[in-house]
Amino acid sequence: LTNSGGSSVLFSDKVEEFNLTLAAFSDALKQKIQPYLISLVKIQNPLDMIGVAAEQQFYEITKAMLEDSDIDIVVPCLVIPPFLEMKSDEHYRGMIRAWNETKRLKPLVPFVFFGENFMDLREFAKKEEAPVFFTPTEAAYAIKVLLDRMKLKI
Repeated sequence: LTNSGGSSVLFSDKVEEFNLTLAAFSDALKQKIQPYLISLVKIQNPLDMIGVAAEQQFYEITKAMLEDSDIDIVVPCLVIPPFLEMKSDEHYRGMIRAWNETKRLKPLVPFVFFGENFMDLREFAKKEEAPVFFTPTEAAYAIKVLLDRMKLKI
């Protein structure tokens, strides 16, 4: 899920490069997340929530994906354009709240683009003992390593 389609395209390219696949959304998941999306959003994976997505949308949709049995790993992609004066941690807080509320049973691999200062985000991630990645390559590679280790049962 993302607030900017470009980040999901870059991530999808890396997913393909590492021979990974994106899950298809079930009809049940589509119905569950639809109330949190504006009508312009096409509900498919990757999910581009468009720039209007705020912390609450990231929370609700991340939580729904974490609770969906057809999704193994959730990858929220967040673009923070400096000119919008967004706080670096506001959307991330929603993702982590959803992860905490679902007892961290599934991997969450968030990555964040741009922004002038990631100090608030880094401090919050450290406090929550939560991951954060800053490029689609890092996020996709982390997933590949995680899946490889799961296969080896390390």
